[in-house]
Amino acid sequence: MKNLRLKIIIATGILAVLGVSTILIFQSSLLNIDKFTVEGNRHTPSEHVIAISGLRKGDKLFPLNFGAAENSIERLPWVKNASIGRAINGTITFSIEERTPRAVAFSRQGYVLLDGEGRVLEIIGANENCIQYSVQYSTELSEITCIANLIVPSAPGSYIRKSNLPFVDAATLIHSIKKCLQPETAVGCPENSTARLNSYVRQIVMNQTGERAISIQLKGGGWLLLGNPAENLEGKLERAFQILTGDSDSIRALCGNAFLDLSSNTNSVPLTPDVTC
Repeated sequence: MKNLRLKIIIATGILAVLGVSTILIFQSSLLNIDKFTVEGNRHTPSEHVIAISGLRKGDKLFPLNFGAAENSIERLPWVKNASIGRAINGTITFSIEERTPRAVAFSRQGYVLLDGEGRVLEIIGANENCIQYSVQYSTELSEITCIANLIVPSAPGSYIRKSNLPFVDAATLIHSIKKCLQPETAVGCPENSTARLNSYVRQIVMNQTGERAISIQLKGGGWLLLGNPAENLEGKLERAFQILTGDSDSIRALCGNAFLDLSSNTNSVPLTPDVTC
């Protein structure tokens, strides 16, 4: 019986020591935030991520609920998703997934980049037209479409009106044809289409005015007119793709001010005389 009591006393003492030690450790500076690292951010400054998180050096690593901090970071214009991790050495790591620009449109403060959800990512300039900006900001990973005459909010992080979302949706769909411009993304494209498209396509443009037409401008100056994006855009893009990967003599004929109307379901014919490049 005495042995049992002794064991209980010893066990209780050990638990007490462990409890006190744990409290002392958690209250000591050993488990304070000592360092921040930010990963995955190309357009969002690291200091902005750290500042908006609300976390500070010297804060306790445990207990910390990162949900509110992650939500705050995702309010930054370029940030799509944010997650936060911690290490026992006092390092907090912010992992950022940024949004992909899909379109350029005009705001009263200047031209802005939009992502596929219609979110304003940043103001990029005010002196040039959106075609030039869409070419400037397009990369091998993100082909950006100009949406002419579409006036959108200028505040980064805001969203365009839902009534204008079909134009951003169309800009995202257009990306499917432009992927054939790069060999590394041309899976499923017709053989040799990459070189041909790269030789002939200058820009794909969307215009909200009039019939809200989508057009493909060729490097020779001619145009393929696709019409309203709400009317069988996939089918019209397929027809345009067939033309662009077809007879090179036909493509060269679309130079200068020549254009080919693909906006209806009827057989397309040039609406202006052919011009030889």
